[in-house]
Amino acid sequence: MILHKMTVENFRQFRGKQEIEFIAPSLAHGNVTVVFGENGRGKTGLFRAIMFCLFGERRLSQDGDVPRDELQLVNVSALESNPGQPVRTAVELEFSHQGQTYRLRRAILGMRDEDRIIEEEDEKRLFVVSSDGNTRTIQTTEIDAEINNILDRRVKDYFLFDGEKIERLTRASIEQRREISAGIRNLLNVDALESAIRAVGRVTKHLEKELSNSSHEELSRLLKRLGDNEDEQGRQRKRLEELADEIRLARQEIDKTDKELEKFNEIRHLLERRKSLEQELHDLEQQADNARDEMRNLVCRATALIVAPTVITVFQYIERQKQKGEIPSEIRRDLIERILMEKRCICGSDVCEGTDAYEHIIDWLQRTSDVTTQDAALNLWR
Repeated sequence: MILHKMTVENFRQFRGKQEIEFIAPSLAHGNVTVVFGENGRGKTGLFRAIMFCLFGERRLSQDGDVPRDELQLVNVSALESNPGQPVRTAVELEFSHQGQTYRLRRAILGMRDEDRIIEEEDEKRLFVVSSDGNTRTIQTTEIDAEINNILDRRVKDYFLFDGEKIERLTRASIEQRREISAGIRNLLNVDALESAIRAVGRVTKHLEKELSNSSHEELSRLLKRLGDNEDEQGRQRKRLEELADEIRLARQEIDKTDKELEKFNEIRHLLERRKSLEQELHDLEQQADNARDEMRNLVCRATALIVAPTVITVFQYIERQKQKGEIPSEIRRDLIERILMEKRCICGSDVCEGTDAYEHIIDWLQRTSDVTTQDAALNLWR
């Protein structure tokens, strides 16, 4: 089986119609087709498309326990661009086998129903072109059998596989041997043979038990040792199987961890960017604090320059008042107010409104200040 060309339409991450041609391998160097590329470039998507086209399968081994309804094949972006309308998802694969060329096409229709996507099989066709150029169409009901004759689906995982499968196949472990053994049993259908082997084993044990009860002491001893060795072998085999199960579970956990780490790697640049921005913010806040301190110093100096003329004017005014004796007052304000209220001078003379004495006293009152104002003026002067 040699792959030649594959066309995908709105399949998974491939929007619209995309085509890929495979370089035909030389049979002299082996029949192998390799798809190589960096992570996230769509290799698994192409592998999934091949498995879907050949066998109608949607789930891959690396999907693990992901529910089937979460393994949509239709391109989500195409669905969102056509709300309420079905979107056709198709894969067409062209390959050759034993001198004949095959063109297989499988398609489904996908449609969004509220929060879920419904997918239904829509098309399955197979054309075969013989070496003489004649083309025949395989009936839909016979397509799966025709493909199965080319590549038995029970052992497809040993002819079509991804990088993770390659890694598992190269492990020299019990897990690898068990996996290959299961594939061989599926291919050869040896379940009946294994049942016969187990039956023969039970008969053998029965005969050995009868022989061990015989009168021949040496034979009984050897049979007992043989039985003990077989029991020990069984226990060790069981222990190895348990260890293989533990290793398998451990590798599953490792795979899950690797996938989580891959997700972390995808956002690592965002975390680094966030850390960089936080450092920039810290530096800007430090610069703002320094600027505020500098502003305080500038404001203090600027304030002194701004109020200097006013301070000088006030000082000169208080100095003149002081030289005139008005600060501190030559007579207390409360005394003048009491004279005006009683209309009698401290010398005993009457002070009536309209008289010269009254006018003099009013003039004194206007030239005096209250005690608080005089004290403030003196402090400012000092």
